[in-house]
Amino acid sequence: MSSIFISYRRQDSAGFTRAMEQDLSARYGSESIFRDLEDIDAGDNFVNKIQEAVSSCKVLIAVIGPHWSTMTNRQGERRLDNPEDFVRVEIETALKRRVPVIPVTVKGAQWPPAEALPESLQPILQRKAHDLSDRQGRWDYDLHQLMARLDRIDGIKPQQSISARETGWRKSKTMSGPKYLLALGMLIIVIIGLFHFLPEERAETDQSSAGSGAGTTVNKEAGTQSDPHTDKETE
Repeated sequence: MSSIFISYRRQDSAGFTRAMEQDLSARYGSESIFRDLEDIDAGDNFVNKIQEAVSSCKVLIAVIGPHWSTMTNRQGERRLDNPEDFVRVEIETALKRRVPVIPVTVKGAQWPPAEALPESLQPILQRKAHDLSDRQGRWDYDLHQLMARLDRIDGIKPQQSISARETGWRKSKTMSGPKYLLALGMLIIVIIGLFHFLPEERAETDQSSAGSGAGTTVNKEAGTQSDPHTDKETE
C-alpha cells in the first residue's frame, strides 16, 4: 500500500515530479510512492483506481507548475473544467476523505485565483504551498524541508535519514529540458565556428607556403643558372 500519492500533470511538471519521486523513493521506499500514470495498469478503471489509491494513502502531494490550471485538451477545453479530469478527481477525493494535501509549486508557479478553480478544488488554496526550486543550492534544501513535513505525518516511516542520502536531482545532473537544449546549442555554435575558422586558416597557410615555394624555385633557378663569363674562365 502506497502512503504518498503524487498528483501532477505530465506536460506541466514531469521532470520535477520524476526527480522528486526518485528522492522520496530513496527515503521512504519505492513501494510507498504512487504515481497515477505509472501505477495504473492497462484495463484498470481509472477513476476507481485513483479513488482507491487516494483513500488509502497518508498524504497527497499536488505538484503545481505554471500551466497546472490552464492546460487544455485536444478540443481546446480547459482540463480542470472536466469533472473526470484525473488531477481534479485526485484532489477532490483527497479533500473529501480528509487526506492531507501538500501543494508543491515548481518552475516559479503561482497560485491561481479562486475563481479560476472549480468550487470543489478551492479548499486547496487554503493549504500552504511548498516551493521546490531547481536553482543551485535550493533543491536539496527545499526537498529536505518537504521531507521533514512528511516525517511528521502519521503512517509515513522513513527508511533512510536525510543527512545520509544524496538527492536524485544532484545524482541526475544529466541536463534536461531548457538547460540541455542550451548546452547543445552552444556546442553546435562552437563546432560551426571551428569549421568556419579552420578553412580560412588553412587557406592562409597554403597561400603563405605557395609564396615561399615560388621564392625558393626562383632562387634555385638563379643559383643553377650558368654564367658564360665564368664558364669561359674555367675552360
